[in-house]
Amino acid sequence: LASQWGELMTNVGDFDGKGGSFPAEYMPPDAGLSDEIKHVYPSGYQIDLQDHPDGRISFFYPGKLPGAKNAVACAGQKTLVEKGSYVALHILCASSSGVAKGDISLNYGNGAQTVSIEVSDWATGPAKGEKVALMTRHRHTNGGDAIGKACYLYHYTIPLDASRTLTSVTLPNNPNIKIVDLTLERPAIPTFLAPAPEKGSRE
Repeated sequence: LASQWGELMTNVGDFDGKGGSFPAEYMPPDAGLSDEIKHVYPSGYQIDLQDHPDGRISFFYPGKLPGAKNAVACAGQKTLVEKGSYVALHILCASSSGVAKGDISLNYGNGAQTVSIEVSDWATGPAKGEKVALMTRHRHTNGGDAIGKACYLYHYTIPLDASRTLTSVTLPNNPNIKIVDLTLERPAIPTFLAPAPEKGSRE
């Protein structure tokens, strides 16, 4: 679904089913000085890092050109992942209607585990003590800009069993839960990705 829209066409996006949407002009990806567009941003981006220090987990923000689909309404979709060992599943999402509840199935090679999640409303702020991953200070509606009406994306963390091989994740069957991205956290940085130590440095 188109969860955000630019300020010149505020009546096109529809995150909440009522014509409300995130303001694309204040959402990642940011416009840079080069032609290269950066899509990966840390959780808590554009929020005071002193109050929200968790910048170690990042999320991928899709494009925001007119008509771009940049969020998924959950309907029990199965999402395949790179098979491997992970310690946590991080979810970038919000509810479009009050606190939304749902079950996520963590599908391992030797069985599945079901975890319940409660997702706060995009327009009211965190209701369950969750981390705010992104906040904008106004939103778009059918009638134009709603100045001073903040909207939120939240960061939820689900612990995983690193002793088992994760193969896929089945999303909740609740379309009020809108997911922008999933990030899997490994137990450690793979050796082929870790930077080589500098010459003369001590480990």
